[in-house]
Amino acid sequence: MAALTPTLVYRADKAAGGIKEKCFSFTFQSASDTIDLSGYFDTILDVVPRIVSGQDADFQTVHATFSGTTVTLDSLESDGTAADEFTSVLGRIVVTGTDYGVANP
Repeated sequence: MAALTPTLVYRADKAAGGIKEKCFSFTFQSASDTIDLSGYFDTILDVVPRIVSGQDADFQTVHATFSGTTVTLDSLESDGTAADEFTSVLGRIVVTGTDYGVANP
């Protein structure tokens, strides 16, 4: 498991009530990576992961879950086993949530 450092790509207001959407880019490092977004959100409501480049049979899909403000990304090969090849695999996540009182809204 690796703790990734994301780069903020964009942010946008989504709805009344202070809901924000923020997109982050990163490079995958293991089959189960984490991203701490406490500097960007106080509450996460939804996470949508994307593989931007490097997708092949050794790195086929990515699934995102979250707890609090930490996102976990689990990566799989085409046969459903944990991915083990991360060379040049770039990703993005689009995260929806609130950022009241956060330093990087």
